[in-house]
This record gives sequence, structure tokens and C-alpha cells, in this order.
Amino acid sequence: MSNQLVSSRARAAEKRYNWLEAAKLYSQVLLQKKRTSKETNEIEERIASCYTKAAFQSHSREEFVKLLDLATESYQEMIQSLNGAERSVQDGTTNKNDLASNSSLKARVLFLRSKLTLVKAWAAIDFEVWKGNILQSRKLGEQCLSLQKGYDSRNEETGKYANHLLMCYAEEIVSAFDRKTCEALINKAVPCGELSIRLFSQLEENKPELIRAYYLLSWFCYLGEVLFDSEEHRDELSKEKIECWDSCEKLLREYSDPLLASEALLYTSQRASARVKRMEDTGRRLLPELRQTKDNIAIAGMSGAITFGIRWRLFEQENPAKASEMLTEIRGLFEELDHRYSITIPVGIHWSWLIIYHWMMISGLLILSALQKEKMQKRLLLDEALELAQNARKRFEDYSRVRYMDLALAQVLKSKAELEDLPEIQHTLTRQALYAARSALKINEEVQPHYAWDQGVFLAEVASVAFKLAGFELDKEEKKKLLDEAIAASLRAVSLLPKIKPELSHGLGAVLRIASSFEEQSSIWMALYELGGERNALNKRLLALEEAKRIYESANLPNRIAETHCEIAVTHSLLSSHTAAASFYELASKEFELASQKIPSFSAYYHDYSTYTKALSEIEKAKASHIGEKYDPASNYYRNASEILSKTSSWNYLSFFYSAFAELETAEGYSALAETERAIERFSDA
Repeated sequence: MSNQLVSSRARAAEKRYNWLEAAKLYSQVLLQKKRTSKETNEIEERIASCYTKAAFQSHSREEFVKLLDLATESYQEMIQSLNGAERSVQDGTTNKNDLASNSSLKARVLFLRSKLTLVKAWAAIDFEVWKGNILQSRKLGEQCLSLQKGYDSRNEETGKYANHLLMCYAEEIVSAFDRKTCEALINKAVPCGELSIRLFSQLEENKPELIRAYYLLSWFCYLGEVLFDSEEHRDELSKEKIECWDSCEKLLREYSDPLLASEALLYTSQRASARVKRMEDTGRRLLPELRQTKDNIAIAGMSGAITFGIRWRLFEQENPAKASEMLTEIRGLFEELDHRYSITIPVGIHWSWLIIYHWMMISGLLILSALQKEKMQKRLLLDEALELAQNARKRFEDYSRVRYMDLALAQVLKSKAELEDLPEIQHTLTRQALYAARSALKINEEVQPHYAWDQGVFLAEVASVAFKLAGFELDKEEKKKLLDEAIAASLRAVSLLPKIKPELSHGLGAVLRIASSFEEQSSIWMALYELGGERNALNKRLLALEEAKRIYESANLPNRIAETHCEIAVTHSLLSSHTAAASFYELASKEFELASQKIPSFSAYYHDYSTYTKALSEIEKAKASHIGEKYDPASNYYRNASEILSKTSSWNYLSFFYSAFAELETAEGYSALAETERAIERFSDA
């Protein structure tokens, strides 16, 4: 078979994603006849690349490592060959016109050594071995690019070396635990990416490398936008991030490649606008094509992208049956991506994404548990979530994104505590939850405190658990200390969460997350009021509730609006503003009635609540009349309340109670008029 035909068959095999066959065919090409050193190098590099890509199609970890070993052998052979060529140049036995200059040759050897070390990192199981290889690969990559730029900073090889170095930076940064290291890597990566884009923009034939440069630079700009202190610098990076992604997106439309598109999506998903919808829609579009490639990383990544979108929509779901269906889809996607990633990881950013997908799975279990009515069902879901979080905490303990597992543990333990009957068990679980929440916040503050959403979420969780724990404290000083921690964290959280315009980036689910944080803050203010009796705490509670109400109104959620109106009414009542309380109960009644029409499955429940809050409005009017010594109107209001309550299914037993209140008000009226006998008669009737 001719050399040309074998090469043609190898390229055809690559197009079919049959990397192993392509590698074997390219190996045959090498054996057939002599060729220039440049041709040999290109074929050898293709062989190594094919073995590497074949590894990502593996069915087991053992197969993955075996194929990577074949790739490392190819790289070692190339390095050995080039080292021999370099010595020939140095001792004068080879004509320098037949080979690249010595500097260029050295740069290529460094590049191949860096690639070799990176592949060895992927085959490593031990974290320290992986990290050591990553650091070495990055160091060799930096030496390579520095040497190449000194020799020729304009050619395609320089751009290829720059892109490889960007990948090395991406591999390293996902395990960094401190801002200083992250910032140093970003400061190196941004000019490296800009160099690559500048070079590849001049070359029409290498669009994939230009696309790769765009999405990698976009990702590093995002990280800088999150981490750097200077607002001006963050704004510059934000602008560059968007420009890079726009260019990347345009090129992806022109250059159709599902593998490249899937990789780009994971690196550029942090752009604010329509982030969640883009991930899920693109994931669903690409996944069928990616299954044809058999690439574990790509398939897992897009399964995760779909999971990302479903999980945010799950936040908006109030129907347990529908939520269960959504969680079933999440579970299937998660099990597949976890299996596929377990074959191929550790590989760069995918480590950090796998942690996030664990968090989403746990979050889904928590959401469904909250919607379940049966205690046993709640417990089963939370037990599953706890086991998953604990195992993942151990699995990812060497990575800074382990903070998401700490967050998950805090949420699960807090929810489990609420299901327990024994106070001592509740107390223990809640204390463990606070430890986990503080750990999550501490790590985040060390790594990326400027990313408003994550920092807000971690602060909100600390606030929530500290507030819960305060409820178990009998010592007044300890209770006050925990409540102070809770309110301080909550105030910081609600100042940060809205900053990323969550309605654009995360959808309604994020909007509801912010509103619930304001609601929880209102509960903390109430606890502080009950502890110290300060009216100012009630005024601040009103401010928090008004913010929650405003968010629910913008989202057109009548049931949530109604519940917030009720809490505002309660607060006004405590402030003795009974007329205001009555008006908010009336508003709540109207919203509950709207909710009964909008949510048919809860129609009877919300209609009953609508009737109940209408009665509460009458009761508040009665209180206001009583304070004004208007006893007859007060009696009528209580009588109205009694009649309304008699029509409810859940609160009809209160009808007799407020009927008695009506009699008392009438008695008070007779007493005020000095009609003693009639007053006594009415008091007796009451």
C-alpha cells in the first residue's frame, strides 16, 4: 500500500474519531520511506496526539493509563530523536540548513517534554505526583515559549507553544488554594493568550488553535475579574473576557467541531448573560454528536452542562412530582458523567467541574427533600445527599473547590437537624453544619472573595446555620454572639448576591435565592428583637421583608408575595401599627387567592389561607379600634373574624375564640359607659 494511501486512510480514521486506528496507520507511514525531519516530527506528533485522544475514549482507568503510556513512548522517541539532531547541529556533523536553528530545536524539545510531563500527570493517581508533574510541565512550557520568542516570536509554532502553556496554567490553577498563586498565574496567562490570538489571527488555516486561544483567554480574564482588587483592572478584564468569547462564538459557528465547541463551553460558561440557558441548550444540542466521538471528557462535560441548567430550574419548581422527574434526569446525567470522569480525571478544569456537579446533585436532593411531605422520604433523600457530600469531601480535599462540598455538608446537616426529634441530636448536627459553613467561607475568602455570587452564598449559609444554632443556646450571651454573627453575615450576603444581575446569569432560581436570604435575615432580626426587645430590630426586619416582597413581585409569585405580606403584617402588629398590619393581611388574602388560581394543585390550601388572612385583617382592625377605645367597632371586627374563620377548614376552631373576644369588647363598651350590669352579663357570656 502506498505511503499516500496510508496517510489518507489515517486522516479518514481521525475524522471518524477512530484515534487508535489512525495512530497505527501513521506508524506504518513512518516505516515506509525516508522523509525530512520536519515531516517525521509532524507524523510522530500526530501519533502521540492520536494515542492521547484514544485514551479519552477508554472504558476503564486501566485502559486510559495504558493508552497514555503509548503516547508518552511516542513523545520520548521524538525527544530522543531531536536531542540527537541537536547534538549533530552542535558538533557540526549536520548541515544547519537541513534543520531548524539550535534555539528552535531546543524550544521544540522543551515543548515535547512539557507535553510528555502533562500526559504523565493525567495518568497519576496520587495528588502530589499529579501536582508535581503539572508544575514541571508549566515550567518547561515557560522555558519553551521564552526560548522560541527569543528565536522567532511571529511564527505558528510560537502560537502553538503559547496555547499549550495556557493549558498548563489552567491545569495548575484549579488546585491553587490561595489568591497570590492564582493571581500570579493569571498575570502570566493573559499576555500569553493575547500573544497566541495575535499570531493565529494572521493564519487562516489554523482556526481551531485560534478558537482555543480565545476561550482560554476568556476564562483567565473571568478569573482575574473575580480575584483582583483593582476595580479598574477587573473592568478591563471583564471587557476583554466578553470580546474574546464573542470572537470565539463567531468562529465556532464557522468551524463546526463538536469536541471543540464542548470544550469551549466549559471554559467560557462564566460569562454573565444567559449563562444557564446557554449551557443547557448547548449541552442538549451537542450531546448526541459527542456520543459519536466516544470522548469521555466531552460527553461528561455536556452531561454536566445539562445538569447545570436543570438544577437552576429545579429551584423554581414547587410541584413535588415535577421536581422528582427533574431530579431523575439529573441523577442519570450525574451517574454517567461521574463514571466517565472517574476514567479520565485528573485533567485540568474538569476536576473543578466534577466538584460542582456533585454540588448540583446534592442541591437537587435537598430541593426535592424540602418539597416532600413524608418524613421518611425526606430522610432518605437527605441520607443520600449526606453520603455523597462526605465521600466527595474526602475525594476533593486537595482542591480549593472543596469549599462547595463544605457548603453542601452545611446545607445537608442543617436539613437533617430539622427532621430530628431529640434536641441534643438537632444541636449536634447544627453545630457540625456551622463548622462546615465556616470552612467553606474561609476557603472562599482565601481564593476568590471578589466573586459576589459565591461569596454571598457562603455568607448566607453561615448566617442561616448560626441563626439555627442560636435557637439551641440557653446562655443569653452565647445566643447573642451567634445572632450577631448571623446578622453580620446576612447583611454582607444580601449586599453581594444581587451584584451579578442574577436574573440574567442564573435565572429565576437565583432571584429566589436572594429573596429567601432577605426572608431569613428578617427572621434573625425577629430573634434579636425577642432577645433584647429592641424596636429598631423590628424596623430593620421590615426593610428586609420589603426587599423580599419586591423581588417576589418582580417574579410574579403570588404565594411568595402573600407569605411576605403576612410577615410584614406580623411585624407591624408587634410595633402596634395595627391599621398597617390589617392592610397587609388584606393584601396577603388577595395574593393567596391569586395563588389558588395559578397553582391548581394547591388551590384548596391557598384558598383556605386567603380566608384565614382575611380574618386576621379583621382582628388587627379590632385591635386598632380597641386601642382607640372604640369598642363597638372592635366587637364587630372580632365578630366578622369569627364568622370568616368558621368557613375555613384549618382554623375554624378559632371561630369560638374570637366570638368570645367580640363579647368582651361589647362588655368593655358597657363598662366604659358605666353600665355595670350589662357589662357583667357580657363578660359572663364571653
